[in-house]
Amino acid sequence: MFVYLDGEPKGKEAFEAFYSNSQDGSLGLLLLTDTPQAARFTLVAAEDRFLLKLRESGKLLQGANGCTETAAEYMFSILKQVADWERAAALQNHATKMNLDDVPFKCSEVLNDNEKHEYPANDITINIDKQASEWKIVQETFKANNLTQPPLHMLLVHFADDYGFQVLFNERVEPINSEFVVTLDGNETSNLSLDDAEG
Repeated sequence: MFVYLDGEPKGKEAFEAFYSNSQDGSLGLLLLTDTPQAARFTLVAAEDRFLLKLRESGKLLQGANGCTETAAEYMFSILKQVADWERAAALQNHATKMNLDDVPFKCSEVLNDNEKHEYPANDITINIDKQASEWKIVQETFKANNLTQPPLHMLLVHFADDYGFQVLFNERVEPINSEFVVTLDGNETSNLSLDDAEG
């Protein structure tokens, strides 16, 4: 992952030194100092802090006070999380040859009267609102099927706007002729909610 390093010379030199000394090859990070157009992200080392931003929009993603080794290590952990997210997003197969009718997936919201509203499309938006300063808990049921010949691996992942991701379901699915319930927490109905930091 390319990251353009910008800011004051002292801060930039400190970050480069910390990165060089870390010897952490798992970051998959290449710092650029002269070609910002090649990078999607900018790390600014200025005013005694490190700031990670989207290069084109300038949107702040994360920061750390102090141009110190501790602050740099914190930013390394953030950069690794962003790099992992970017790699996972890049691995999405948008040109799959699999017939979606062979792997039906259904999502239904459990309403207040215990009736279920099934979403009609594959692209689903679930709105979680605040009610009286508390995040509403949305109850959903997920069902799937494998009508293909080989076993498949079903993976359900939550990608967050802050470049975090969480594996919710990861199971091998044998070919079957009936729907099965995708259980996220061991129950047929899954409770989806947000923390204050996620809203």
